[in-house]
Amino acid sequence: MSLGPTPLYDLIPPGRVAPRNPLDAHPYTFHAGDVVWFTLDRRAWQLGRVTSTDPTGSVDPSSGIKFWTGIFVQDNKLSTTSFTPLYGTAKPDVPYVRRVLRWARVLPDDDSAITEMVSSFMAELDWLTLDPRIQNTPIRVVFRPLVDRMDY
Repeated sequence: MSLGPTPLYDLIPPGRVAPRNPLDAHPYTFHAGDVVWFTLDRRAWQLGRVTSTDPTGSVDPSSGIKFWTGIFVQDNKLSTTSFTPLYGTAKPDVPYVRRVLRWARVLPDDDSAITEMVSSFMAELDWLTLDPRIQNTPIRVVFRPLVDRMDY
């Protein structure tokens, strides 16, 4: 007998550390082609795709914080940004992360609606990257101010 949705804390296997809130930092490793959920403003989450195979750079070399480069669609154009899981602003598109984002009311409760969002994103991304009129246009770069990165 179920009295409602399973509490998020019950979904984490014993002995495992996992983010319980959308902005919880976690040392994810991304690979080129991975679909990710990310936020530039710590409020609105959107889909992106990782384009770099290896992480690059860090704000402070001693911190070990790495960035992966990725693309996303903004105003029907490709844009690029850096994804940083250790700031809690990037998560892989996997079932557990979808639950975390659903639990926080960032994503709809209906998993088929989320799947449709991801499929639409991938189709739009494919169209933008395959369209010969767009292939040779520069990709707009979007950066978050450093102030946003450190004050949370």
